[in-house]
Amino acid sequence: MTIIWFWIILVLIVLAFLQSYLAAKKIDSYRAENILDPLYKNPSDSEYARIIPSLLMAGKSYHRYDYAQIYNIALELLESNSYHIHLKTLCLNLGRLYYGSLRNDQKTTIHDEQAIQNDIQMRLK
Repeated sequence: MTIIWFWIILVLIVLAFLQSYLAAKKIDSYRAENILDPLYKNPSDSEYARIIPSLLMAGKSYHRYDYAQIYNIALELLESNSYHIHLKTLCLNLGRLYYGSLRNDQKTTIHDEQAIQNDIQMRLK
């Protein structure tokens, strides 16, 4: 009887670890498409574009974001709506988040700033 209880407890422990692992992987609901989807529907929403970087910064202690994908989607959005200046500002801020995420200190360098400007200029042509 004790061996049965041992196996039941062992299975429950394994299931608990599996559940916590799957909960940690639940970042799929925060995909880049979901974050920028309201701007695809309404590119003139400057208020939402303004708060996206601060939302990402506030959520980064809870979720992992794919900053490269978010940045590239924002650049695509800028390319198709180049007359919205707030999208250029959004790309600048998201570029800083992306390039900063590549460094240990999370800070951008002058070279990163130039790369961001080049990315934006390429999309505006």
